[in-house]
Amino acid sequence: MQITPLNKLRPIPRIHAYAASFGEDFAQEMIIEHTDKGSIVLDPFVGAGTTALESILLNRYAIGIDVDPIACRISRILTSRFDVPYLVAASKHLRTRLNNLEGLLTSKPEVIHELGPGSKFTLGSCNFYVPNIPAITYWFDPSHMATLSILQGMVAYENNLLVREVFEVAVSSCIIRKWPNTLSYAMDIDHSRAHRPKTPKAKPIREQFALFQRVLSRVEDTIVGIQEDLASVESSVRILEGDSIQMLSRLDSDSIGFVLTSPPYLNAVDYPRAHKFSQWWLSPLTSPLSRSKYIGLRPSKMDRTKNSLVEVDPQLANLFSSFQDMPIYGHISSYVTDMVKVIDQLYRVLTSGAKVAFVVANNVIGGKVFPVSEIIEELLKRSGFSSVETTRRSIKNTRRRYPFGPRGFAGPMTDEYLIVGAK
Repeated sequence: MQITPLNKLRPIPRIHAYAASFGEDFAQEMIIEHTDKGSIVLDPFVGAGTTALESILLNRYAIGIDVDPIACRISRILTSRFDVPYLVAASKHLRTRLNNLEGLLTSKPEVIHELGPGSKFTLGSCNFYVPNIPAITYWFDPSHMATLSILQGMVAYENNLLVREVFEVAVSSCIIRKWPNTLSYAMDIDHSRAHRPKTPKAKPIREQFALFQRVLSRVEDTIVGIQEDLASVESSVRILEGDSIQMLSRLDSDSIGFVLTSPPYLNAVDYPRAHKFSQWWLSPLTSPLSRSKYIGLRPSKMDRTKNSLVEVDPQLANLFSSFQDMPIYGHISSYVTDMVKVIDQLYRVLTSGAKVAFVVANNVIGGKVFPVSEIIEELLKRSGFSSVETTRRSIKNTRRRYPFGPRGFAGPMTDEYLIVGAK
């Protein structure tokens, strides 16, 4: 079904960089085609919340699952109903306090020069703390440390948890973005491995605070705009934070009307590596999630000399014969085993006749194409899905990127695969 101008929703501005998220127009088209109003749509890898948001705006209920705390924050604030006057007042109050603290900080430059991991400083009647994380010294200028310590300290004063998450997403968006317009020295952490510029130079304090003010305005305006759309619908969204396999096991059988998701790829986008830069500041007393918590990134607990994929599905294992002698073969085993569990759970929770739609792309490992699309297609059939069809589609939206190629990026993704099956 093609979306016409009459039923196409207005685009939602991006409030936070998030690698490999698909476009709103595609999500709208799929949801309209495969569901009716009042249906429940599930995304077990909700990411930046595209499926969940478009579902609720189209008057469908939605459930989104993700292990990543930054993803869950983004998805929650985009899909929640807010007390708009309170949000606007809280934002105004935060801006006022930050303006005052910016003035105090610029009048005491000696404070900045002395900062490092574990440092404490006082401005006016407020005490601030730099997380005691050694890596902060490499990735953040002392002026960044001052600005982010102030932002984190002021955000923590907000008692409304949902509004606090709005502020936290704005802080994170100032960190995970394209350098040099960022509050860190990390380059390209929104899409690839972080790099530090050869001649790093931080923006002046005034520009750092101005960046946050701009980002906060964008986030706030986006949320307020969404509230206007939500006023005409009755549906709601649940965002479940945790491992997808575990969270899926808690859902009722035969309860979901449609699944639309873009699953993680093997050894591709390293969300924990990127998002730790924000987590250091947003949750300074909690260690960021390790790669072992993420499907597609966690190391194998299996002996790679054992052909464990044969135990899963002999036909499937034939797809990986060229990878069997590679050190990454154990990771492949873990990835496929995890995806087997996810897809089995999706089959259980879907209602009879309901469909599942995966959006995937192949990636390159050791110079060889790793056939993610064929994996998903075979796993769907293995779990009992019928009428499984794979369609190759071009990507018009150049925002959808992830590390593809033997040494990382081979440019923006130009095509991907839509795999649909029915229970």
